Amino acid sequence: LENVVNVIPMKSISIYLENEKYVGEIYAQALPLEKLQSYSEKLDWGKIGKSGKEAKIYLGANQLEYTFRKKKSNKELWEMPVATDIKLEKQDFEMYFGGYYIYQPEYGTPEDMKLPDTVNAVIGGVFMQTGTELDYNTYIDISFLDEMIEEHEDFAEYIGLSEEYEQVYVYATDMNAVEPLLNTIKEAGYECYSPLEWINQMQEESARQQFVWGAVGAISLLVSAIGIANTMLTSIMERRREIGILKVLGCSPLKINLMFLIEAGVIGILGGLLGVLCCSRFRGGKGRS
Repeated sequence: LENVVNVIPMKSISIYLENEKYVGEIYAQALPLEKLQSYSEKLDWGKIGKSGKEAKIYLGANQLEYTFRKKKSNKELWEMPVATDIKLEKQDFEMYFGGYYIYQPEYGTPEDMKLPDTVNAVIGGVFMQTGTELDYNTYIDISFLDEMIEEHEDFAEYIGLSEEYEQVYVYATDMNAVEPLLNTIKEAGYECYSPLEWINQMQEESARQQFVWGAVGAISLLVSAIGIANTMLTSIMERRREIGILKVLGCSPLKINLMFLIEAGVIGILGGLLGVLCCSRFRGGKGRS
């Protein structure tokens, strides 16, 4: 594909973490290690590298607030208190593939299905706040997941996993290359989407709203102008005698017009100031209540 700078294949799985003090369930994105390493500069602390015998888990900045809970016996996962003061870099966990409920007898897998062995896991790092998908995702090395799928095909099929990638992130060189790239991928028979599509839809919706409100505003101005013209005409018709006297006294039509304009302007300014004053007092009284 042209105008592509990076391609990241990905699988997703729910994993359950547990040690003596804490438990947590995370929906993790599994990436090849070399692709995972491209995020290294965005880590707040930790280091992305080969996991060895221990699986390394990398958390997004917004995952810290609700991922881990203090372990309490005889309570369901959601009933346990959230752990806010946990020191992640000092914790070792047992990692279970498939999530919390897979390993609970009352909720779990069929009795004749062999479950994967647990994997030792540590928190390899936490990403800094970036304002991107990194803030909300958790990442692991895909090699652990591929080994589990290969050794436990029945279990992998039961939780909806296969050897194929679930999704692929394709990064374009610039914004102008996104739309042609989307069309190329769709023509190849794949479903795809981009945040650019959402932005275009929002811009179109915003333009429609601006047009509607602009039309409403124009109609309001037209009605207001007609009302003002009618009021001025009525005022002049009621004061014909006064205008006649002014002409007899020697006032030119220009001066008479100017007198009416100044009068209308003063009344308009005083009315506007009075409206602003009333509105300010109303808002102030509402704030105090």
